[in-house]
Amino acid sequence: MRYWLLLALLAGCRGHSPKRIKVSDALSRIPQTPTDRTRRWAGPAPVLRESSVVVFWLAGSDTLARDQAADLLDDFRYYTSKSASFFVDWDIQMVGTNSDTVYVELEDGTRRLIMLSGLEYPFGYLLVEPGTAEQILTGISTDEELIDAATDYFGLGEDETPQAVAKN
Repeated sequence: MRYWLLLALLAGCRGHSPKRIKVSDALSRIPQTPTDRTRRWAGPAPVLRESSVVVFWLAGSDTLARDQAADLLDDFRYYTSKSASFFVDWDIQMVGTNSDTVYVELEDGTRRLIMLSGLEYPFGYLLVEPGTAEQILTGISTDEELIDAATDYFGLGEDETPQAVAKN
């Protein structure tokens, strides 16, 4: 009994480690409507250990006008869904969160905290490559803008082949 309790305790202390997920799972952390309070706002802070795009929509979005928030949310969900296949093809995980903190963990176990609160907009994208500085895109980015930013940030050249294509 003590052995199982110890294992459960140790497993809980490891931190939340996101798994490679579909865009629908990443967007499940984002409200369906601006007034949707069924989503748990205080989700666990993701711990990123690999190339990632964090899709975030924070509780601070409740300060937006209702009509404006609804339009922004629709656009945000649309463009995120439209760009998702690009990230799947390049083997870059997409993580959805409504937590205002994200941890980046290096191979040696060192963690760095990234705060998402207090930005120009309480929603957007965080591009992370562990070991390098992150890039934060706040507000609405079209799928083309997000893909262009990710191509530059992750150093994806035109002469390279996406991971998914290279594996086939």
